[in-house]
Amino acid sequence: MKKYILVILFCFMFVFELSAEAPWFNIPGYELYLENNELFFYRKDYPYHPARPARFSIDYAIYSGMDVENVSIIGDYAFYRCLDLQYINIPDTVVRIGNHAFSGSSVERLLIPNSVVEIGNGAFSECEKLREVTISDSVKIIGDYAFSGCVNITKITIPNSVTSIGKGAFYGCTNLEEVELPSSIETISSEMFSNCQNLKKIVIPDSVKSISTASFVCCNNLTEILIPESVVSIGDYAFSNCIGLETIKLPDSLERMGNGVFDSCQNLKEIIIPEQVTSIGDRSFSYCKELERVKLPDSVLVLGNKCFCECVHLNEVNIPDSVERIGDHAFYSCTNLKKISIPNSVKIIEDYAFYACDGIVEIIIPNSITTLGSSVFANSANLSKVVLPVGMTEISRGLLRGCKNLTEIKIPETVNKIGRSAFEDCIGLSNVELPESINVIELSAFRKSGITSVIIPKSIVRLDFDIWNSCENLISVTIPESVKSISWNVFDDCRNLNEINYMGTIEQWRLIWKAERWHKNVPATVVHCIDGAAPLD
Repeated sequence: MKKYILVILFCFMFVFELSAEAPWFNIPGYELYLENNELFFYRKDYPYHPARPARFSIDYAIYSGMDVENVSIIGDYAFYRCLDLQYINIPDTVVRIGNHAFSGSSVERLLIPNSVVEIGNGAFSECEKLREVTISDSVKIIGDYAFSGCVNITKITIPNSVTSIGKGAFYGCTNLEEVELPSSIETISSEMFSNCQNLKKIVIPDSVKSISTASFVCCNNLTEILIPESVVSIGDYAFSNCIGLETIKLPDSLERMGNGVFDSCQNLKEIIIPEQVTSIGDRSFSYCKELERVKLPDSVLVLGNKCFCECVHLNEVNIPDSVERIGDHAFYSCTNLKKISIPNSVKIIEDYAFYACDGIVEIIIPNSITTLGSSVFANSANLSKVVLPVGMTEISRGLLRGCKNLTEIKIPETVNKIGRSAFEDCIGLSNVELPESINVIELSAFRKSGITSVIIPKSIVRLDFDIWNSCENLISVTIPESVKSISWNVFDDCRNLNEINYMGTIEQWRLIWKAERWHKNVPATVVHCIDGAAPLD
């Protein structure tokens, strides 16, 4: 009965010509409003604001199966959260479906007529019961998040009339399996298919020039994708977390790859970067745990931060002669990487770049290096030989910390500073010659190393905390007369340190400031000065 009343109301409405003053029609608890052929509904107890339609919920079964005629625009939020609305026949007079017009409603089937030109932002978002969508050839614009959260759509075909698809248009359509994109679009918008977890097949047309940020994030069932030769740019995190993606061929036309493009694509095994790409962005392939081979072109200038972080199966990568910077954590924990050649073009290697690369045995750092970051090779368990660059002035903090198999290192004559924990826990390192150019050795520099003897350079004034703490193989130490202070725990737990030599007099030794605990558990009882023996303290 209520359905018939609604039909009568509509017939009555369309008999009369619309006047400048918009008419109102009463429905129990709500009002129907038509202005300039644009349809809205409002709650009676919600203040009407002509600039922004009200948002509300209609729970009446009266709206099930509603037919609306002679309306050219379905207004913003017109049927927002109409929970009983299962099907609506949109008449062929409608040219625009407004923003969030059917958002959150219970519509199950949708036929967009040939008159519609634009589908507004979020028009059908969160329509969780929507299963069938037919988009007509008249549609040119699909707005942002237009079908986002439509979890029961499995397939959608977008006609060639569409020239613009907004960001997140199909975001979170978790059961969407197949999409046909039109050859009329030039951009895959940001988040367009993000979190479409069951998307298995998509063909990107030759018209597309750019794939935007996060376009296919978390498309877990996407195993392969063909990117056409027309594409010149792939945006940040475009294919991030596509855990099913095994192979992908990047087009020769590609010029730019953003950050995190293939971040956490855990089953990707091989990648070839096209010749025109100049930068491997931050996190580009981080956590691609099955990635084994990477081929980089001679055009690449920068390897970004964490670009191959924790690619635990990566065993082959070429760093071309064009590369100038290797970013922080670039090859962090690439435990299967056995050989790496750093070209002379590289000027900067940033923090933790090769941290915990257990497979690397030997590395030569080129003389072109101007900056070597903290902990670059730290905890690389099998690294046994490192050649430091000539002209180097500082050994950075933690540079080789925890490299337990390191047996050989030559510190260049140009070095003036050894940073904190630079060689800490290098238990295989028995001998290091410290050049006279060094004037600063920071705390814990050789802590728990395998050093057997130390001759401290004459330029050193202060022995910092813990420098040789717990060096159990240390037998002898020679301290120059330049030293004016000895800090806490410098030689603590050096249980085989039997000989301490001082290159000054007993009186000079007495004047040195010494911390209360600088030689705990050391067997030596005296210091051998040039004029005799003196007490340790």
